[in-house]
Parts: sequence; C-alpha cells; structure tokens
Amino acid sequence: LNKINQSTAAIHCAFYNLNIGNIISLLEQKSNAGLDVKLIIDNDNSKAAENLDFVKYDTRSAYMHDKFCIFDGKEISTGSMNPTAGDTTENNNNLLFISSNILAKNYEAEFQSFWSREFGKDQEVEFPKIIFNNFTIENYFCPEDNCEEHIAAILQTATASIKFMQFSFTSDKLGGILLKKMNSTEGIEVAGIFEKMQESQYSEYVQLKNAGANVSLDNSGELLHHKVFIVDDAIVITGSMNPSKNGNENNDENILIIHNEDIAMLYVEEYERIRRNNG
Repeated sequence: LNKINQSTAAIHCAFYNLNIGNIISLLEQKSNAGLDVKLIIDNDNSKAAENLDFVKYDTRSAYMHDKFCIFDGKEISTGSMNPTAGDTTENNNNLLFISSNILAKNYEAEFQSFWSREFGKDQEVEFPKIIFNNFTIENYFCPEDNCEEHIAAILQTATASIKFMQFSFTSDKLGGILLKKMNSTEGIEVAGIFEKMQESQYSEYVQLKNAGANVSLDNSGELLHHKVFIVDDAIVITGSMNPSKNGNENNDENILIIHNEDIAMLYVEEYERIRRNNG
C-alpha cells in the first residue's frame, strides 16, 4: 500500500493472485488520478479484479505465477508473496523491494511481453547480472532463462552449507546436487524445510531424508510458501519459482540470486524461526 501510494507515474504488476480489497481500491484510485496502472493476473484467480479496466489475464493451462511490481520505472517488488489475505496474514513468505533502474528495466520488459499477451518463453533477460551497492544480484525469468540451470550453478558452489525453505521441491536435478554435496568429502551441511501438503512421490523430501539430510516437513498449520535456497549463509536464491519441472519449463516465473551476507542472514533467521516453531 505504501509503495502504491508513493508512486507518481506508473504501477505495473504481475500477480498470480490478488484479493486484498485495500490494494485493489488504491490501484483504482491511482488509475482514476491519471497514473499508468496495469495489472496482469492468472486467469484462475480473476474474480477479485474482474471489474477493473486495467487488467489482462493469462488464460493458458500453465500459470503466470509471478508476484512482482514495477513502481515508477525505478523500483521493483518481488518474492513468494501473493497480495492475498492468506499470504499476508497466515502463510510464511518473503517480499523484497529493490530500488534499481536496471532491475526495473528487466521486470518492465517481462511485464510488457505479458501485456502483449506473450506468455511463456520469450526474449532472454537483458541484464542477468548487475552490481548493486557493491554486491552482485542475478535476475532470471522462467522459462526463457532456464532458471534451474542458474540455481544449479549456485548450489554447486557451496563449500559449507545449503539451507532451504520450499513450498514444492520436485526437481531431481537440484535434489541430486544436494545429495552429492552432502555425501562429498567436504562435509557440506544440507538442511531444509518442506511444505507438508506438497509431500508426494515426486518430492525430494524422502530421498534427502533417507540419505541423512536434516530435512523436515512444516507442521505449522499454515503454508510454508517460500521458494528459497541459502548457500554458505552468503547467497540467497528467492522469487516466485518452485524448484519443479513446471516452475522451470512451463510457468512464467522470476528469480533473484543475491550475493550478500547481510541479506542472506535475514533469510537464515527466517529459516531458524520456522525450524524452532516446528519443534
């Protein structure tokens, strides 16, 4: 609400789901005041915004699963949180705001492709790596940028630990890297939390558990909706993408890889908080 209220020119958002009345009302107010307000929403979640005249929908069977905004062409928001009642008051999520003209340009290009109804694979990201306040941020969009390969490359660099909080983790490629890392001579710690409702024969939970990884199922009663890896307590991978085949190959998603120990430690704190709450 604060970021929307502070915007003076343009607000472009791509949400898998949106149902918070205060946000919808404020977007309408901004549009009526002459700002360039545009929304993309996945068609499966169209009801709350169906009366808006500045929204378009992704009607494919695959999801437009992003949760990002660009404010005035100079700041972005992204993460795992949908602007819904459940995600803001019940489920465990993360949300980032980053003031960066370059990241804003990346996200705006992705948004404009959606506005032109070009969903799925399109042009690769223009600026995949940027230096921001003297540290590196990587930015990729799925499926065009093969997000799984970039996540794999970072996981391969681990020398001490890989921690994770994942809603749905079914990628055999990434699960295999974790298995190799924990079984290597380096003695790398692999520890993570899985959302309980996503446990299935396809989940990486059982094979990691059987191999001795310190993994558990979230039993908080609400959804663990994060999509996060933390490497060596120094690099964070976050965004909208679950590490899964659909997340990598079919849905529209975005990820950030943030090479910064201070930011990483905030995610470590969140990981440890959820772990404590799970007993």
